[in-house]
Amino acid sequence: MEVSNSAGKSMRNPQRGRLSAEQATLEWRANQGVHVDYPPDIAKLSDDFKVFSKEGYSTPGDSGSPQDVRPPWFDEQLFQEGQRVARENHAGMATAEAQALFLLFAFPAGLDPLISTARSDTPETAGRRYLSTNLRLLSWITSDPFDPQSECYRNLVAVRRMHANVRKACNEGKPDELAVKFTVGRDQPRELICPQAQLFSSVFASVPGGSYAGPCPVVSLLEDRLPRDLGAVKLTVDRYRRPFLTQGEMAITQWGFFGLFILKPHVFAAPYISRRELEAVVHVWAVLGYCLGIDDKFNWALGGLDLVMRRSEIYLRTMAVPNLRALGPEGTACWEHMCRCMVDGMRQHMPMAALEVSLTYLTEDVLGLGTVLPKALTWRQYFQLWRLRLFLQYLPRWFSSWPRVMSRGLGRVFQRAAKSANIKCE
Repeated sequence: MEVSNSAGKSMRNPQRGRLSAEQATLEWRANQGVHVDYPPDIAKLSDDFKVFSKEGYSTPGDSGSPQDVRPPWFDEQLFQEGQRVARENHAGMATAEAQALFLLFAFPAGLDPLISTARSDTPETAGRRYLSTNLRLLSWITSDPFDPQSECYRNLVAVRRMHANVRKACNEGKPDELAVKFTVGRDQPRELICPQAQLFSSVFASVPGGSYAGPCPVVSLLEDRLPRDLGAVKLTVDRYRRPFLTQGEMAITQWGFFGLFILKPHVFAAPYISRRELEAVVHVWAVLGYCLGIDDKFNWALGGLDLVMRRSEIYLRTMAVPNLRALGPEGTACWEHMCRCMVDGMRQHMPMAALEVSLTYLTEDVLGLGTVLPKALTWRQYFQLWRLRLFLQYLPRWFSSWPRVMSRGLGRVFQRAAKSANIKCE
């Protein structure tokens, strides 16, 4: 892209030049450090799926889009409706987001950038971080993302800046430096908190399937249009030489904030949500993704509700569930540590189900994997599981106002916990 200066000379757009140079570097790193094996016929199911899982790894993670300029596809009425729906279903969506993290944490080498920040690998630091994140999320569904004076705008800018800093540190780090950064505790490695690693590893390994995922037991709204056996996308990465926080990773992280909710709203306290309301929620996340630097080509929430749900279902079947199966004993130990830090850290500030309970809800109620986890729960944990089911499945069916009541209550709990612990949007 060229523009003319006042003297009639032309000069290249420095932003475009920076992105081109960065992309060339990322393409080289992707070729060296990322290998993707696709199951047969995956392209026939979703023409754009390879874009996210392969091309996304070689594309810079920030599109350079201006923060205060609305994209041409922005629909203000739909966005405001989506914010309203998100506020009224905040409790269910927050639960879905937390459980999606269990799946995202299993992404190959996906925990490394998170560990490198040293803000999520102890219950104390993780509790503060995730409480702060929830405060940010509340601001994103209550104010204008394009108004520089709004809290939503300021928080989006701050998150985008944090992503840029982590991306730069990881992409420019040498392998020996990254090996230290990617170790829990860094130069003073601490013992992992993983008392159930053996159980979780055996449970994940027992998920039905052959060498890949095999027949996926996930109950899907799209089941009549997707084959039962999709296989799995096998992603192999070099932990230290791969590109970090690319468009592909940003898009999959974006999925974590709404993907489970739109696929299974009835288990996340939204049994009566309408198609229009789901479209509105997806539009909110399309806009937020744009504001965080996700290019339209990789924006998971663009393309219409049917395509977004289809894309989400394929990801769930071919990557998310198989990633759990592929963790292995060592990977499961680190995975449990980071999940337990998140859950136990949040439990220091507010009532929340134990990790074993939340994971059981994910595997049984959300994914329908039919594991032995329910049998491994203590009587106290089993009571927590049924309380979770009562709040998220039964009460919303019996009382249509319950999701709003629960969401307002959760918002107040977040605010009180943050004030008590002197936590702001960090």
